Amino acid sequence: MAQSKADNSAAGLGCLVILGLVAGGLWWAGYTFFYAPGRRSETGAPPEVVKTTSASGSTPASTIHLGPPEAAVRAALAAAMPDVDPRLEFLEGSNLDIYVNRKEFEEIPFPDRSATVEKIGQAWCEKVDHTYLPVVQIRDIKTGEVFGKFSCTTEHVTIEEKH
Repeated sequence: MAQSKADNSAAGLGCLVILGLVAGGLWWAGYTFFYAPGRRSETGAPPEVVKTTSASGSTPASTIHLGPPEAAVRAALAAAMPDVDPRLEFLEGSNLDIYVNRKEFEEIPFPDRSATVEKIGQAWCEKVDHTYLPVVQIRDIKTGEVFGKFSCTTEHVTIEEKH
């Protein structure tokens, strides 16, 4: 009888742990895919990411400051589109929307657009946390239409084509 109560307690605890993991996973998925990409961040640009390397052998642990993500993406934008004054909209989950005029984006030759979006996206993605699978989108400032996007997690570039 005592053994049975111990088994029931362990099974109940196991069920609670599994339920907690499932609830946490559902919350993460909801935040990542539905809430964060469309919600403007109330705190502005995400903070600088600081990475710590672990000690190994004769190499001591060290801290690496990656620098502010806003400065990195502005520098990449200036290099790729020097005459553009983009508007940056910082979203939850380290997502970023960059607004430019259609004419400014179309000044980039079509064969070069994928590489340009990738460079801009990488500049942002190298400096932000990837917990919530961030995406960088370049959008039309008048209509909100997406011209191109870069996924920080998969490093996939998508260029929208006019039909």
